[in-house]
This record gives sequence, C-alpha cells and structure tokens, in this order.
Amino acid sequence: MAIDTCLTTAGRLAFLQGKIRPDHVFMIALYTDKANLGKKTKVYSPLNEVTVEGYKPMILNKPVFSESEDVAIMDFPGEVTWNNVSISAAGCLIYDKTLDNLAIAVGSFGSTITSTNDKFTLEPSADLIKFI
Repeated sequence: MAIDTCLTTAGRLAFLQGKIRPDHVFMIALYTDKANLGKKTKVYSPLNEVTVEGYKPMILNKPVFSESEDVAIMDFPGEVTWNNVSISAAGCLIYDKTLDNLAIAVGSFGSTITSTNDKFTLEPSADLIKFI
C-alpha cells in the first residue's frame, strides 16, 4: 500500500466549488503503513487507521488562508498532540467533518514514526494544502 502526499481530487473540486469554508470543522487522522491514501481518496475511513488506546482523530485549529507569490495556501496553525500514547504512523489525512468527512489532503511521513508511552505531535504544514 502507499500513502502519497497530495491534495485530493475531491478536496480540489470542493475548493473550486466554494464548498470548503474556514468555519468548518477540520480533522486529522493518523494511518499505518498498510493504508492506501492519495489523490483518489474521497472521504475519511477508519480502514488502516491507527488503533491504539488514547488515540482518536483530532480537531485542527481554524485554518488561515493566505497567498505567497503565485501560491494560495490553507494553513492550520499550531500543533496537534496525542499524549501518553504508543503510536506507529506512516501518514495522515486532513478531512472536513462538516462536509461528510470529505478528504482534503494526505500527508506521508516518509517512514513509520513511533512514540512509546509518550507524546505524538504533528504540526500540519501549509505544504500539504497549496494551489500553484
């Protein structure tokens, strides 16, 4: 299986249709290396999601929209932290809970990242959600 960093096709279409709004609830979920996530991912699914005690998808901070030269950016400021967990994750999915769990962006960590009875912290990057 593969996790490919991208803006999903469903997410791109929703942006173009003006459906994605800053007042929506955006979530982030973690996935194992068994997940198959990429441009064709349409909605959040628990299939091959991390399943350990203390883990659940987290709500992201409200997005900030900006532009830099010829690039439009949607950024989620701040960190997301799962405390006192033993997690092994290879990637993540950002989805819009308000739009029936519409998949927006997929992020690959490049390898499996592990925490053992500790914090697992992500800082969602603006690199995930860019229009060039």
